Amino acid sequence: MHEKLAKAKTIMILSPDVEVYYVSAGGVTEKVNEWSYAARSNVTVALEEALRKRGGVVVPAPDIPAQEKEEIQALFEAVSASIELHTYGRSGHLFQEKLSAFDYTMGQGFKQWSGQVDALLLVKAFDNVSSGGRKALLIGAIVLAARLGIFPVSPGGESFVSMALIDPGSGEIIWFDAGGSAGTYDLRKSGSTRRLINQILADFPLP
Repeated sequence: MHEKLAKAKTIMILSPDVEVYYVSAGGVTEKVNEWSYAARSNVTVALEEALRKRGGVVVPAPDIPAQEKEEIQALFEAVSASIELHTYGRSGHLFQEKLSAFDYTMGQGFKQWSGQVDALLLVKAFDNVSSGGRKALLIGAIVLAARLGIFPVSPGGESFVSMALIDPGSGEIIWFDAGGSAGTYDLRKSGSTRRLINQILADFPLP
């Protein structure tokens, strides 16, 4: 366990980035703001509940200027993608040094919260909600794939959440995990969101 993670008791959930998209039968995606707002609320509440149940102290996050929020979210998305590719991805893209010594950082832009909290939790989540027509097309594709012996895809949408715990003083990522699946979860629904968050945090080691 990372030594800083062992001391991370007070946690601030910093502006979760949650987006929900509608996927038409033709495969066109469109962000739905109403769904995204609901999903963001569900993710935030589920995280707060899960951390408190594990003995954590959740500190309210302050309002952050829109530009600063976008910069944080863009940086986390890039770092998260690198972690998933080089540490958890396909063997051809794995970096052995990252497997043996997890070493990622978000930079020095979080020092304003150093001393206020032990750690910051960054979250990126998305959900693709398929239309009835698209589900029908995918079911047809699954039947064909089964006949050809190809591993089938899910007719439902796809939900995914990645999160990282950041040391505010150094910007170092002291814990990272991600999870989701196709056709199993729906971030628009509180119960479904809670199940996914609890799955990801199942082994979260609070002191």
